Amino acid sequence: MAPTNLCGCLPARVALALLCSSGVIALYMVRVNLSVAIVAMVHVPSTKNVTRDKLCINNREELPSMDMIQGASNSSFEIMSSGLQEGQIPEKIIMTSTEKGSILGAFFYGYVTTGIIGGRMAELYGTKQVFGISMLMGAILTFLTPLAAKTHYAFFTAVRILMGMFQGVLFPAMHSLISRWIPPLERPRFISFVYISNCVGVVITLPLCGVIIDAVGWEWAFYAPGIVSVMWVVMWALLMYDTPQQHPRISQAELMYITDKLTQQSGRGTKPARIPWKKIMSCKGLWAMAIAHAGNMYGLNLLSTQLPSFMDGVLGLSIKKNAIFSSIPFLCQFIGGNCWSWVGDMLNTKGILSIYVSRRLFSAIGMVGNGIVLAIVGFVGCNEILVVFLLALGTFCMGATASGYGVNDLDLAPNFAGTLKGLINSFGFGFAMLAPVVVGALTPDQTPQQWQVAFLSTSGLLILWRHYLPDLC
Repeated sequence: MAPTNLCGCLPARVALALLCSSGVIALYMVRVNLSVAIVAMVHVPSTKNVTRDKLCINNREELPSMDMIQGASNSSFEIMSSGLQEGQIPEKIIMTSTEKGSILGAFFYGYVTTGIIGGRMAELYGTKQVFGISMLMGAILTFLTPLAAKTHYAFFTAVRILMGMFQGVLFPAMHSLISRWIPPLERPRFISFVYISNCVGVVITLPLCGVIIDAVGWEWAFYAPGIVSVMWVVMWALLMYDTPQQHPRISQAELMYITDKLTQQSGRGTKPARIPWKKIMSCKGLWAMAIAHAGNMYGLNLLSTQLPSFMDGVLGLSIKKNAIFSSIPFLCQFIGGNCWSWVGDMLNTKGILSIYVSRRLFSAIGMVGNGIVLAIVGFVGCNEILVVFLLALGTFCMGATASGYGVNDLDLAPNFAGTLKGLINSFGFGFAMLAPVVVGALTPDQTPQQWQVAFLSTSGLLILWRHYLPDLC
């Protein structure tokens, strides 16, 4: 599966990376837009008569009087006036902190259910249809989200769960594609560039949504990413092919190179008929990857779903500044992921590090580095610049995991790369989906002390779970 060569000179693998990268950007645009939009959509009344008068008030352009409103029950789902001036967002939905966390986590309730199915479907039928249809359905559900949010909490939750189910198949399907197209030594670089493009999606989406919300209202924070997603699906349908052999314009030299490198892997190039479940489920390396992924994704989900709420509730930033500052750590994760992958490729190619050592080293850098930073962030106070710098440093380290456990399943069983990725993703996000719910429960009043607990617990998890990394294959 690769896109048409541009100008007849761009290698098919490079064009493939560009198109897949843009797809990951598009899928993250419809995934993370809610993280910023929910700040404008939802009001969470304090549970303990806490106002925000003492929380970094100098950062906030204007605090609406609604912060004094109290007493929403767990069953509340009402529309209230925010007291803002004409031309600004006129309504907010009342939710408790737990309800808000549940909405942010609902995506992952669906996400964990379809990974194995998606990976297996891509192995048997190809990535093109699986990926394209799932992206299209995600766009349709994004268009539906504003209506669902205004209608009922249950409707809103159901839409997010369905979106998670459709997106749950995407990365396992992409993994199956990589096993068909990308030679083993190129995979860390390819995976880092394509998968870490999720950070570019976040970097684009958060500031864009902030500007859109400020200009025309939070509904368009869903409509605009949905339109981008539909446009990408059209491009995908026109340009993609399931295997190098199907590509009509790939050069013979590149085709022979890919075929030769892939056939050096045992069994690569044959369509898998049966899955050796017993061997898979008894493999220590698989469970080491799954546990590492669970811890790393918990930390990432905390940032991608809750960072705008932290910037709003503790630092008191305006919606525009919030969106820009929240996006910076993800830009650094993208830069870090690509830097670490180039270093890893060089060390492996020159024989300085074995694959075995390389996978463990980069996994440890990503998890421990980010864990140390999160332990510090909660104690920084109202110094917004230092907060953003530390988070950026942590996510730069986090990018190393794409060259660590993130590629290890392709080393382990390339014929079943999609299935293994689906299994690992389901296990990892089955745990990581707790992040927004747990943080919502830990931070009902959005105080610095409550956020310290949230950050410290995540830090401890990342640092302790790195002890499972020696079991990577």
